[in-house]
Amino acid sequence: MNNLNIFANSTISGGTYDNIRVFGSASITGDVEVTKMDVYGSSVFKGTSKITKLKVYGSSSFKGETICQEMDIKGSSSFSSKVKVDILKVYGSVKFNEDIQDSKEVSIYGDVNVKSLEADKINIKGNISGCELLNGETIEITTNAGATINEIFGSKITIKPNLTSFFQKTKPVEVNLIEGDNILLENVIAKTVRGSHIKIGDKCEIETLEYRDTVEVSKDSKVNQTTKL
Repeated sequence: MNNLNIFANSTISGGTYDNIRVFGSASITGDVEVTKMDVYGSSVFKGTSKITKLKVYGSSSFKGETICQEMDIKGSSSFSSKVKVDILKVYGSVKFNEDIQDSKEVSIYGDVNVKSLEADKINIKGNISGCELLNGETIEITTNAGATINEIFGSKITIKPNLTSFFQKTKPVEVNLIEGDNILLENVIAKTVRGSHIKIGDKCEIETLEYRDTVEVSKDSKVNQTTKL
């Protein structure tokens, strides 16, 4: 077993490890391959990082390409280069400089800044910013924080406030284009909504609604133009 525990300020040239735990400050200058990595302190990865399971409780900065099967961010992280992650969970804050593509499952409870996010399943209960595109089979946005997203594409799309937060003021989710098969919207401002089965719940403002099969619009919402495709 090749395990490494870092308690002070350390610089590592890279290498292959079973487990790495960072309690102090670590700078990894070369390529690294790790089965399991836990960051409680701070870390900087300057080369390519291949990590099976990554958990960040402190802070981490990834300068090179990052390939990860499971990523759990409870602290703060930034990724300067390409990221390939199968399962991503964010409870803290993360900034991605490159697009996230071909992920299996993404769950956001904290804050994420990303330009493009594509995954089979996307669940957002926190904040997402800087986003031009969300694309997935199942997309569920349940937040009171609001968001501004250019385009959302999916098979099943649900956007609504978090009704469990009774005392929190809700902000609308603003989108230019929403397109999918089954769409349920509440507290959404959108220019165009297009799909097969569309349900517009309360507090929505839709400029153009285009549907193929069924449509339902709440009396508490406003749709300027409705067209059957």
